[in-house]
Amino acid sequence: MLFFCLGIASNAAIKPRAAVNSTLLPRCDKKTVHLTQTTGTIRSPNYPQGYEINSQCTWHIQVPRGFRIKVRFRRQFDLEDSPGCTKDYVMLATSKQFRNPLIYCGGARPHGIITPQNAVWIRFRSDNGTTGKGFYISYMSVGKRIILKQIVSEWSN
Repeated sequence: MLFFCLGIASNAAIKPRAAVNSTLLPRCDKKTVHLTQTTGTIRSPNYPQGYEINSQCTWHIQVPRGFRIKVRFRRQFDLEDSPGCTKDYVMLATSKQFRNPLIYCGGARPHGIITPQNAVWIRFRSDNGTTGKGFYISYMSVGKRIILKQIVSEWSN
């Protein structure tokens, strides 16, 4: 899969419907939260006060055909760091099975991405050890015309 770099100013985004904050839930319950709004936010549980151990949350964002999704990590990004992000992580994928995902952990805020399709799956998981403050993501649907610079991610392997 291909992903594209972010940071391109454009007026190609479609007008948003009312955004729903998908993470006002106090806990993750392993059920997928389906989001169809054209803009919104996703936060790890209790962000920024800190997430609990043994959490798993999954979100599926789908916008209208012909659009893609701009995903940006905002504010502080703080997940337990581990080699290969095997402990606490947030991952993004184009399939429900999370094949060839982009996986992030640690304290370095990831760069924004633009998905190659009109849907993305996002999963947050914490193990039973150290926790952190978590993450905050904003997303919005964008037209294909704003994509000017292509980068190949791990998903293309």
